[in-house]
Amino acid sequence: MTNDKVNVGEVSKKGKMKEGLYTTGNAKDFESVQEIRHNLRAKGELREVPEKRNEIIKKDWPYWSKRFIDRNEVYQEGKECLTGEVKLPRFDAKAIMIANIADLHAGGDCDYKRIELEATYIYNTDNSYVFGKGDWIDGFFWSQPMMVDAIEQVPAQANYMRELIKYYAEKRKILVSWLGDHDGDWQERVGMSPYIDMTEKTGMELRRGPQWVTIPVGDQVYLYKGAHKLLGSSIYNPCHAGVRHSREGSQEADIIDWGHAHRKGHMDRAVKSKGGSHIQHLSCSGPYKYSDSWTLKNGFERQDKQQMFGNAYILWGDKKRIEYFDDIVEATERVKEINSV
Repeated sequence: MTNDKVNVGEVSKKGKMKEGLYTTGNAKDFESVQEIRHNLRAKGELREVPEKRNEIIKKDWPYWSKRFIDRNEVYQEGKECLTGEVKLPRFDAKAIMIANIADLHAGGDCDYKRIELEATYIYNTDNSYVFGKGDWIDGFFWSQPMMVDAIEQVPAQANYMRELIKYYAEKRKILVSWLGDHDGDWQERVGMSPYIDMTEKTGMELRRGPQWVTIPVGDQVYLYKGAHKLLGSSIYNPCHAGVRHSREGSQEADIIDWGHAHRKGHMDRAVKSKGGSHIQHLSCSGPYKYSDSWTLKNGFERQDKQQMFGNAYILWGDKKRIEYFDDIVEATERVKEINSV
C-alpha cells in the first residue's frame, strides 16, 4: 500500500457530482469519499467497521411460542383490572356490613339524593363497607337517544364516580369493585377506563367477571362470589342467574351477588357441596336509574323505589350467620346496633 494521495477529477464520466472534499483552494485537488477512505486506510487511520448484515430469523414454532409467552407476561404486568380471588384481612368486630352497589348510571335519570344518603351513612358507620358492581356511570357511545338523555356528559360522569370512590376510600370503605359495561368495556373502546389508577389511589381491588372474595369476620370465614353480570335470565325469577351460576361451580359460596339486570331480587336456599350443606344467599342489586328513552322504547316500564337501589348483608363473627337487607341505610343502623352492645 502507498501513502501517496490519489487525485481524480471531481466529475464522473456520467457527469454527476461526486461526494467528497476539496483539500486545497485548487479545484483540481478534489478527493472523493472513496479516495478519502483509501488514503486514511493506507495511513492506518481508518477504523474498520464490519458491515452488519440482517440476520434471517427462523420464525418457526419455538420462535412464536416464546414471543407470545414473553408478550403475555408484559401484558399481565401492565393490566389495571385483574382476575383472581380477593382475600380480605380479618375483621375484628361482632359483625360487619357489606353493601352491594351496582348500576348507579351517573349522568342519567337517577336518584342522586339516595346515592348521597347511602354514602353518608356508610362513611359515618363503623364496620360498614362497599362492594361496587359496575356501571357506576351511564356513558353511552352506541345509542344516541341515551346520550341525549344524559344530564351530564361523560367527563363529568367519570369525575362524579371517581370522587365517590375516593370519598369511600378516605375511611377504607370500598373494598372491591367490578367493571361493568358502561364504565368498563364501552369506555375502554374510546379511551382509558375511568377506573385508571383507582387501585393505587384508594387500595380498592378491581376485578372483571365472576370472582371469589374471602371475608374473615371474627371466628368465621365467609365465601362470597361477585360479578357485574351473570349468565341466564328468567321472567319468573330475578335470581335465576345466581341459581345457574351456583350450579356451575359455586355451591360453596355463602353469598352470590351481581347487578346489570336492573331486576332487584333475593332468595336463600339450602345447597350441598363437598364441605356439607349450608344456606346460600343469592341477590341481584337494583339500579339507581329510573328509566331512559331506550328502555321505554323497548317496553321496560319506569322503575319505582321499591325495585331500586343496592342491597346489604350483615356477616356475624361469633357464629355463621347472615342477615340480608333490601335497604342499605337500615343495614348500617343494624350493624351499628350489633357492635354497640
